Amino acid sequence: MIKGEAQDTPKIHLLYNKNDMEALDLDFKVFFPDRELLGNIYRAVKKAGAPRNQIVGSRKEILQKIQIDHLAHGKEQAVEAWISIMSELGLVKLSVWGKDLRLELIEKGNKCNLGDSLYYAQGMNERNSFEHWSKVALSPQLNEEISALLG
Repeated sequence: MIKGEAQDTPKIHLLYNKNDMEALDLDFKVFFPDRELLGNIYRAVKKAGAPRNQIVGSRKEILQKIQIDHLAHGKEQAVEAWISIMSELGLVKLSVWGKDLRLELIEKGNKCNLGDSLYYAQGMNERNSFEHWSKVALSPQLNEEISALLG
């Protein structure tokens, strides 16, 4: 990742209503991008890095050069997650180049197995767990059971 933050810090998500769930769902989509968003980012990086398959610049400059359609929220986080996943798969290399960073695409054919990325697999597990538990947390049945217990 560009930031170098620890990723194994436990987190808890409090849901008070559906608005909280929708906001957290947006966060999950950018911190743990799905196959479609990963593909969109790849195409944007490839376009920005043409013809040499690389983008050189400061962190901010690299992010500005990458134009991703339909991503109004969380571009920075989604690109960082993409870099983590693609690095694990050996499809991208991020290195220091003088005062700048160099983001380089590494060609390995057309297909890759995203399941080979631990970051991607953990992210999909997090997204699936969130989807399941948010439905449970906001279900009318759970509210009725809690109300009955509290009297």
